[in-house]
Amino acid sequence: MVWLPSFLSEKSLKDLGRLVVLDYILTGDRFNDYASHLSQVDRVQARQLARNQRDQLQQRVKQALEVAYGIAIEPRDAIAYPLAAQDKFRTLDRTFQPRPPVGANLREAFTNLLDQVFAHEFPAHPHFETDIKLKTLKLVQAEIARALDEKDQRVFITDKAVRQLVRAVANPLRLGTMGDTHLWLEQNWRKHFLQKQAEDGIDADSLTAAHLRRWMNEPRPMGLPTEVQNLIIHTFAAQTNRSFYLNSAPYPPTLENTPNDLLLREQALPNAGIWRDAVKRAGLFFGLAVAESLNAANVAKLTEQLGEKARASLPLLQDYAQNLTGRWQTFGAPDAESDRLKTARGVVNLLSAMTLPNADIIAVLAETRALTTDTAYGQTIGKANTLVEALKTEGWDLFSAVRSLQDGRRKDAEAMGKRIAEILATDEHAIALKPALVEQKAKALRLLTEVPPPKPIPPVTPPPASDPARSQDYLGIGK
Repeated sequence: MVWLPSFLSEKSLKDLGRLVVLDYILTGDRFNDYASHLSQVDRVQARQLARNQRDQLQQRVKQALEVAYGIAIEPRDAIAYPLAAQDKFRTLDRTFQPRPPVGANLREAFTNLLDQVFAHEFPAHPHFETDIKLKTLKLVQAEIARALDEKDQRVFITDKAVRQLVRAVANPLRLGTMGDTHLWLEQNWRKHFLQKQAEDGIDADSLTAAHLRRWMNEPRPMGLPTEVQNLIIHTFAAQTNRSFYLNSAPYPPTLENTPNDLLLREQALPNAGIWRDAVKRAGLFFGLAVAESLNAANVAKLTEQLGEKARASLPLLQDYAQNLTGRWQTFGAPDAESDRLKTARGVVNLLSAMTLPNADIIAVLAETRALTTDTAYGQTIGKANTLVEALKTEGWDLFSAVRSLQDGRRKDAEAMGKRIAEILATDEHAIALKPALVEQKAKALRLLTEVPPPKPIPPVTPPPASDPARSQDYLGIGK
């Protein structure tokens, strides 16, 4: 489309020429060159007069242009050959006939004309009451996420400024209704997308972000920016318990980056009891802080986090269980299985099950029965590195040397052996392995460096005094 102005009159063209000349002279240091014949005082006055004349010409030229483009009608002598309103616009789209723009100046009139163009191209485009910036969209997304965590998908928003931004974005997009204090999420997009999915015959495993973008513009184009489209896609996924996948792997999209080929797969949700137990154990065993709301996004996120934790911890805990078995066979009771050993083997079995292909990690974590206690499992998984190091480095040669003592230190050596067996038998939350072994190591060093006391000399018993002969023999005076 082209917006054609009327022809400027000779007077207006002369004003334009004078304006160009004066603006050129007043730019930079040119004025001093042109006014070099004037005194310093006269030069200052001349510069001010030139500026005033330039400003007046600039205002007259603006008025002439506004008349030429049909924004104003005065001064009438600004144009020579006025064009009729229907002749001012030329468009290649025969379905679009713009109206004469309305505005107080050229800027406002041009904005009005652009609004007509975009309204024709995107007739369903919502009317926003604020500038749509990424920061604003992220704020709105956070409040939508809070509402999704509520059973009735309704949330109270305290901050008045936040409420205004949510109202300016969520309401026009039909994502929700921001009332005076509460945001209620709506199901408009959920119904629309599911209906289009059924109409187009797209199966549940083939639904992509590209499909949703296309359906946003049906039945009429909306012309939404990509980040706004992404906000709608994310909200729909959360409302329908869908997770994002790329190349068969979970993919965490953002408002800035939601590729068209992302698959939105329906997430099978565990029952409330299993989810509650899994969330509790995820915190206790792996230190994960998880939102307790049962939805696809939270389930997918926790599944991914648990898988990463299990894969990282399993080799360490397998090493720990193997070393603990060997130490227990040597320093403990080979025929009995201690609590610490039960815990180590139980944790290895749990993590092995969680890392199996296609494992339902949430269910495995929640339903696996602990061979000892959940507290023991959590301490063992959380201290895996420390436990492995302790079993490999903390004074085991010294402990073996102490066990072989048969002199006067034997009693202390036996006591130390019982203490080491107790440490190896007791779960980590009751006796911390590393500091307990460090303490015994120090005692072993002291015990091994002590000089054993000499064996006592048995006392000599003299013969009875009633036998003089034997007394003489005892005293060495006899024969």
